[in-house]
Amino acid sequence: MTSRHPVLILDDEPRIRETLSDYISDIGFSAECFSDAESALCAVRERLFSLAIVDVRLPGLDGHAFLQQALLAQPDLRSIIHTGTVEYMPQELEPNIQASIVAVLIKPVTDMQVFANVLQRLLEP
Repeated sequence: MTSRHPVLILDDEPRIRETLSDYISDIGFSAECFSDAESALCAVRERLFSLAIVDVRLPGLDGHAFLQQALLAQPDLRSIIHTGTVEYMPQELEPNIQASIVAVLIKPVTDMQVFANVLQRLLEP
């Protein structure tokens, strides 16, 4: 069940990064965590990721700006938007960003199995 490429986790909240990373590891995938979009972009430009879990509200570049630039480096990158913004409207985004989003999960996610379901659907052969 392991993926060839790690899952990128981009969130400015340390507890969320740690929880997601631990859970993703527990279900058999690898994860790399980033607290800001700039460092995550450097990583995306250097190596492949299977999926990105992205918070929208970040210091500096926000999650949408990250995705826009990350998709230039990895056009096939898929993403899960993980946000505290209840009124999140992905249809208002550019078409390439919309197409990359496979799920929108509103914080706090109380059933972590939701992440597992998305990961297994996308990353298992």
